[in-house]
Amino acid sequence: IDLLHILAVKSFICMYDTGLGKTYVAGGFFKALKNAGIGKKFLAFTTNSNVSNFAKEISKCTGLRCVFYTESLSNVLRPIDIDQYDVIIMTHGCLNVVDHMVMLSTVLDQFSAIVVDELHLVSNFNESKRGYLMKSILSRFDYKLGLTATPITTDEAQLAKALHMINPSMVPDWKAFTKDLKDYGTEVIDSHLRDLYIVRQRDLNNHKGFLVEVE
Repeated sequence: IDLLHILAVKSFICMYDTGLGKTYVAGGFFKALKNAGIGKKFLAFTTNSNVSNFAKEISKCTGLRCVFYTESLSNVLRPIDIDQYDVIIMTHGCLNVVDHMVMLSTVLDQFSAIVVDELHLVSNFNESKRGYLMKSILSRFDYKLGLTATPITTDEAQLAKALHMINPSMVPDWKAFTKDLKDYGTEVIDSHLRDLYIVRQRDLNNHKGFLVEVE
């Protein structure tokens, strides 16, 4: 059900407790877009510790061909890789490496959608180069999905910045939105903004899924 919502609104954040399947949502997001003919090539960012498993799980659940890159200069994205693979996965650390970013900039327009795993770790765009570049890259996409295993609704600034990165037209002034959250709580989050994210936590018993078969 969350996946159908994501596809409908295009820009979304899934805040899932660890083990509730956010990687499978990411895979479903890419596969659904490919099946619908909306895109053929996809981009993802994740942490260094999770990149190998992330690529393996996406490939396993979708059949999409995945390749990943760490910040090491011994293995930088090549144009030929875009032809050979469906999903290009980079670690957050690649955002700090000029060679990776230069190469990515030359092929960025070939990707149809982006997933940013652990979005909260790269949402500090007002203070870090890594966050600034991530915000810039996200601005190039219509279909974009942020994932975090740490629900950030209790951290007003982090939530405001994440929502701004995913949909700046809905949250144009993240500082003002942060202040409103601190002053008035989540009551300032109207129905339109609530369409931008979902929180799934075990202790709230709101993480049950439904199997939907699509031919």
